[in-house]
Amino acid sequence: MAIRNERRRHTRLGLDAQILVTDGTVVHTGRLCDIALRGLLVRFESGWTPAEGALHMVCIWFGNTTSINLEGRVAHSQVGLAGVAIERMELADASRLRRLVELNLGDHTLLDRELTALVGG
Repeated sequence: MAIRNERRRHTRLGLDAQILVTDGTVVHTGRLCDIALRGLLVRFESGWTPAEGALHMVCIWFGNTTSINLEGRVAHSQVGLAGVAIERMELADASRLRRLVELNLGDHTLLDRELTALVGG
């Protein structure tokens, strides 16, 4: 696990997971590069480049019975890579994402700061 902070307000966790992205008609597969409470970075195995601003359903599959489903908007993209801003997710998925961040940060004060920034804007 790698933690990246850069200039973002939310710590990004480098985790490996399978990603399925669909616009309702076509499903594209990829790998999770990193994830935060507000977004994720995806590398598409086929080289697919989604249109910026497009809304997609995303399933993050962690290889066991755990998955996180969300609706996200493509914030930026280049060949085979896309940054997706999380727009909406069910409470159970948000809880799984929170727990994932909590376990990988290893510091409850960092998680509290992340959640405060998320709720506070």
